[in-house]
Amino acid sequence: MRDCCLSRRALYLEASGLFMYRQNAQVKPNFMVNRISFPLAARVNIGIFGCLILFHLGIIVGILLFNYVPIDFLWGGRLQSKEQFFLFEAISIIIQAICLFLTLIKAGYLRLERLGNIAHTGMWVLFAIFSLNTVGNILAKTAFEKAFTVVTIILALFSLRLALENNVDEEFQ
Repeated sequence: MRDCCLSRRALYLEASGLFMYRQNAQVKPNFMVNRISFPLAARVNIGIFGCLILFHLGIIVGILLFNYVPIDFLWGGRLQSKEQFFLFEAISIIIQAICLFLTLIKAGYLRLERLGNIAHTGMWVLFAIFSLNTVGNILAKTAFEKAFTVVTIILALFSLRLALENNVDEEFQ
């Protein structure tokens, strides 16, 4: 072992390249961990996922109550019928609910210890998905979808921040 006074976690993080060491062998977090706190990343992701669920529910309500189908704004203008919109919006709500669920577990709001590793892996998957989604939004045909580029960048960065944290911050719980 390199330093006898370092914890197992610190040695693991050193080996994975996530942390650097000062000369006095204290852990210095990497740039992401220094700049974005775990509680901030968790709360922002939870808020965004909640708002996105409400957004998709609003689209369904608009279709049902007002017979308004926003063909030009959503799904790249590729959907043409109410049935297609219902299906895709229902899938979107389910996916957003899963993202919210994983974030709530990772943040410690839901104490489901058996799913902790799944939530941790899920944060890495969300980071990858939102990174790719950012590219897709940049290349989108509609200005409305391009506007969501900022949201997907935030979700990608904050999901990465949550993924970098191995354990839930005790103070955050």
